[in-house]
Amino acid sequence: KTQHVRSSMQNITFEHLDVPSTVRYMAQVHIFVSVHGAGMTNMFFMNPGSAVVEIIPFPLCNCRSPDYFYGTGGYYHGSAIAQDIRHYHYCVPANEVKWHRKPEDIRTGSKCSWKHLHAVESVYIDPSRFVSLMRNVERDLVAAGTILLTRPIINASPHANGR
Repeated sequence: KTQHVRSSMQNITFEHLDVPSTVRYMAQVHIFVSVHGAGMTNMFFMNPGSAVVEIIPFPLCNCRSPDYFYGTGGYYHGSAIAQDIRHYHYCVPANEVKWHRKPEDIRTGSKCSWKHLHAVESVYIDPSRFVSLMRNVERDLVAAGTILLTRPIINASPHANGR
């Protein structure tokens, strides 16, 4: 179903919402952006045709473990596709990850575990790469007829907050 979109961005912490509020909120979301983690499961309350962008820190984008990759994309790729939700991933390279304490056994192509993800303190999102990805998401949703735009959703300059 094609919908007219009212553009807004919100930072939500789901642990502060009860289940009915979470379901109502997510049913209205067209594009859900989240760092890889348990909060991604809230995409199960989105409508078919919506999109989810999973931000995946190094080394998870480079793991050979099937625990993290189901085919291509990311941990939640299979779940999103099964629900007719478009899945996109943004891989954060090693040089843009800040560690609590970097695990010694991290190597590209090695098997990853939860200790690798939990060792990440924060990530830097490259503005140009991220805005480019979001414009692709927007284009795909318009092409699929999920949304009808009167103006672009993504109208931010990639250098708005600079580094």
